[in-house]
Amino acid sequence: MQNVPQEYYCCEWINSGLHFQTTRLGFCCYGNQSIGDHPTVVEDYNGEPIDENIFGKIRAIKQKFADGDIPEGCKNCSYLRKSNWDGLKEDYFDHFMIGHSQKCNSRCIYCFTNDVPEDIKDRTYNAYAVLKKLFDENKIRVSPMACAVFLGGEPTIFPDFEDMTNLMLENNFPNMKIHSSGIYLSSSVLKGLKTGQISIVISPDSGSREVYEQIKRVDCFDKVWANIKSYIAAAKDEKQVMVKYIVIPDVNDNKEEIDRWFDLIVESGVKYIACDVEQNWFYNCNGEYSDKMYDLIYYINDRAKNLALNIEFYTAAERMLKKVGENDL
Repeated sequence: MQNVPQEYYCCEWINSGLHFQTTRLGFCCYGNQSIGDHPTVVEDYNGEPIDENIFGKIRAIKQKFADGDIPEGCKNCSYLRKSNWDGLKEDYFDHFMIGHSQKCNSRCIYCFTNDVPEDIKDRTYNAYAVLKKLFDENKIRVSPMACAVFLGGEPTIFPDFEDMTNLMLENNFPNMKIHSSGIYLSSSVLKGLKTGQISIVISPDSGSREVYEQIKRVDCFDKVWANIKSYIAAAKDEKQVMVKYIVIPDVNDNKEEIDRWFDLIVESGVKYIACDVEQNWFYNCNGEYSDKMYDLIYYINDRAKNLALNIEFYTAAERMLKKVGENDL
């Protein structure tokens, strides 16, 4: 270990995180990719064990942060802060992003994987075996702050999803968040909802079958809302199940569809909702957003308040609100 200052700029993900991607091993998917990529540990990763060679690469990246050499893709990230980090004093993990497959049971019109070659979409590896070895070697620190985010693709259809989530449940890993289409009802998710260790976010983006099929390009509208009810019934705490509406221009950007979505939210017993706007539209606007989109965001927020629902604004919608100084809605 080289010189480590008492405090330096870093984040939880660089300090003790691991991101399983389809082709790479990294730390996270946050930061600012528009000005630079995130640090990569292994460029062509296929599920190899985290051995001394990989730990050495991880330490070298952490040392750069300790030396004040912040990668462009991490600069101005909201997670970056000055603190007394311990990641160079001990090899351990307590933050995970698990998205090692891009296979999905939905075909959302806005998904980034629409432009991904099929051979990359089909690629995956056994992340369960990697996690199991880390647990066996006591390299995973289980504390109240430990968390794992599952994303994809569709996490619940990963070949090793049930094994991974059950492994974490058995080892008392406290916080797992699943970003899911809601099409498949997962037994391990139901189990984790009951114990309070798992939360799930489902984004139907619609209140009618016709609009759902236009966005998702699969016929699973009734199944998704039925599964939402099952997850709600299983949850130890109502905040563990969140349902999202992504506003998509010229598709679901009208109050009638939003009202139908709210009707299903109330009928299903959902108490926590999220709102975002379609990412491609957001970035193509270059900071100049339409009055109509603002109006719909305010409308969703007002309806949530009137129905006593808890609402969270995701990245694009949150940035739009910050631009006009209304990030405290």
